[in-house]
Amino acid sequence: MKIGKFIQKIALILIISVSVSCKKEIPANYADYVGFWQSATSSLEINQNGSGEYLSYSNGSSFEISGRVKMSSTQVTIKAGIIKKRLSIDKAPFKEDAGAEYGQVTGLMLDKVMLDNEVFIKRN
Repeated sequence: MKIGKFIQKIALILIISVSVSCKKEIPANYADYVGFWQSATSSLEINQNGSGEYLSYSNGSSFEISGRVKMSSTQVTIKAGIIKKRLSIDKAPFKEDAGAEYGQVTGLMLDKVMLDNEVFIKRN
C-alpha cells in the first residue's frame, strides 16, 4: 500500500516537473527571433511561449519538426522528444532594404536573419 502511494507521488512529481520545464518562454534578449521566417527552401516559426516549428523542403523531399525552442548565441535548437534540429546562427536578425540585393533603395525595410548559410525573411 505504501509503495503504491510512493509511486503515485513520484509520478506526480515527474508530471509537474515536465510540464514546468516545457513552459520556458523565449528570453527577452532573443525577442527579435520570435515570428515566422521564410527562406527559399525552409520556414521557421518561433513563438514567444518557447514552441516552434521548422520545415525544410527541397528536391521533392521534406523535413518537419515541431517542438520546444532553445536559443543560444550560436544556434537555434528545436527539440521534439529525441529528435532535434540545430540551426547555426550565422548572422543575428538585421534590417535590410528590400532592394539591396539589386543595388536599389526602396525604403521598404525587411527583417532578415541568416541561419545555416540561408537568409530568412520575417513574414509577420
